[in-house]
Amino acid sequence: MEKQQWMQHINLKYLVVAVGVAMIWLFNQWQSLAQPSQEDFFASEETIAEVSETYQGIEADNTEEPTIIYAEIKGAVMHPGVYTFHEGDRVMDLIHKAGGPTDEAAMMAINQALLIQDQMSLSVPTYQEWETEQEISDSLTTHSHTVIEAGSEGSAIININTADSSQLQSLPGIGPKKAEAIIAYREEHGSFQATEEMMAISGIGEKTYEKLAPLIKVGP
Repeated sequence: MEKQQWMQHINLKYLVVAVGVAMIWLFNQWQSLAQPSQEDFFASEETIAEVSETYQGIEADNTEEPTIIYAEIKGAVMHPGVYTFHEGDRVMDLIHKAGGPTDEAAMMAINQALLIQDQMSLSVPTYQEWETEQEISDSLTTHSHTVIEAGSEGSAIININTADSSQLQSLPGIGPKKAEAIIAYREEHGSFQATEEMMAISGIGEKTYEKLAPLIKVGP
């Protein structure tokens, strides 16, 4: 009986030792799975290097100097001239660099949202120039070159010394205001001695006169 008890005691010790060894083995396996190996560590370093290289490439692209372009502005601005800009700048930037518009500038004739193009030339008109251009455009649209007075060769011209307001308004660039100004000038100074005298009337400049010259004449 004592021998049997002793054998059971020995078997229990072996069992405890076996269980302990198994637990130690399982613990080591768990640690090996939980901790990254050296190979995993070096793979992470390579990934970091690739990401860093890509970032540096993007940063280098973003530091490229923008393209310089040149544009000219003239007309009704404070400081006409040629200025430098970057791609993406707009006409409002061009006007700002030129010191802004003058009091006479007809800004409604300018699209300030337009992108500036290299070698661009912009002319800001005055109110008088803009109104003249509008009248010329309206006149060409609404009036044809009808025969008011036929010459010996059948030419179609208007005698600016005898024409009334409606006849004068049939000319390109001549609206009601300019027609009345022509009649008022004629009454104050007498008959026109030459067609070039039309340029003495406010609002009739060289460009307007060039369009009028073939269609007008002076006479009694």
